[in-house]
Amino acid sequence: MRYYKERLYLKTIRILCFFPEAVALFFKLYKIFIIYMPFLRTSFKWKMIRERLVDFEVNRALYRKGKSCSHSKLYSVFVRKGPKIKNQGKRKQSVGWFTMDITSTGLIIDGRVTASESECLFLKIDGMVLRTLALTKDRNFRIRVKTEPLSLFPEESILTLEQRDGTKLVYQRSEEAYLSIPHGNNKLKEMLSKGLLLSKKGTMNTEDEESFTKKQKYLELYGQLREAFDTIIGTPLFLLYGTLLGCVREGDLIANDDDFDAGYVSLKNKPVEVKQEAQEVLLKLLDIGFSVTVNPIGRLFRVDKNTGVHLDIMPVWFEGSWNIGYGGAAVKVCKDDFIPVKKGFINSREVLIPQNAEKFLAGYYGNEWKVPDPGYSSNNKQTGQTFLKSYYNHLITPKEYLSLKKRTEILRLNKPEMGSLKATAFINL
Repeated sequence: MRYYKERLYLKTIRILCFFPEAVALFFKLYKIFIIYMPFLRTSFKWKMIRERLVDFEVNRALYRKGKSCSHSKLYSVFVRKGPKIKNQGKRKQSVGWFTMDITSTGLIIDGRVTASESECLFLKIDGMVLRTLALTKDRNFRIRVKTEPLSLFPEESILTLEQRDGTKLVYQRSEEAYLSIPHGNNKLKEMLSKGLLLSKKGTMNTEDEESFTKKQKYLELYGQLREAFDTIIGTPLFLLYGTLLGCVREGDLIANDDDFDAGYVSLKNKPVEVKQEAQEVLLKLLDIGFSVTVNPIGRLFRVDKNTGVHLDIMPVWFEGSWNIGYGGAAVKVCKDDFIPVKKGFINSREVLIPQNAEKFLAGYYGNEWKVPDPGYSSNNKQTGQTFLKSYYNHLITPKEYLSLKKRTEILRLNKPEMGSLKATAFINL
């Protein structure tokens, strides 16, 4: 259902952007209304005020009208359907379908598989596998291809989504989507032939030397933050989720993983208190020069320090006998399963991990966590009870972010070396 809502939202924005000058004025008023509207879930507020998306659609409309606008190579990217197939309506119902959209972040592919026996999908470009995707329980899927990987595509290519037996999903009235990227440099096929694939975040997996360099940057940043948490925050910073999984299972980061997850234990019991505590942690990190970003739905927080990588840091807290994890998924573990922390190693580099890391991994990923699954998606394998309401209540609201932003700018007047606070949903705020 969320895909239909987002698609409707995007279509509405595009229709309005046929009148770009009017949208610019309207959006300022609309944004203020949404930010201060009560009784609307925080994650919805962030999604409804996405400045980057509206700015992109307004400028793309101006570009197509031949008017002055900011420049993006994505404005000239175009998608069209391939040859019409017979019985496309029945095929759509019996097999599945997908849609494609060019947005401010790149290409987004949404869809649904109706064939119940399908376990995974293959996204292919000109017959070569670009990504293997595990299906969620509700059979819906979303694939992102960010701006940078799109520049690696051929100028003209054919995208298909296929099941293991080769059956293709329907795109509009075709089985194929034709993608035109005038600035494509055609380096993608060479990368795919070397076994490099599209990651779950929409970036291309990197070759060994580049991957090693990125890993070292992650570990260097983690080391700096671990020290900051020990000395400034007063609590240990340990590995979480996929990063913890790679450390415990392989003694390394998972091959071609594209993020680094870490966390700290919060002894607060209520989501609002967890959020308040996280904001104080955020301010202490800013004060010693780290930059912090609030993600697209208000989750605290991403941290970087001009290294080209960032760490995703999350508070770990408990309600009753449950730990509330990413996305509201709950794992039946307690504080004693996390602290005191113990030592782990990634390529002989010391890191901190929860006291009973195996129990947490089994609860979050399932009992098969020791078996690598390249097509794994956390959306369909989280186990245990969920606490969605509590999870949403621990997200920072746009209004709270603006207040925090104002507070940091006042502090910066006396300490210009402070890190910067940003939100991915905003452009200038």
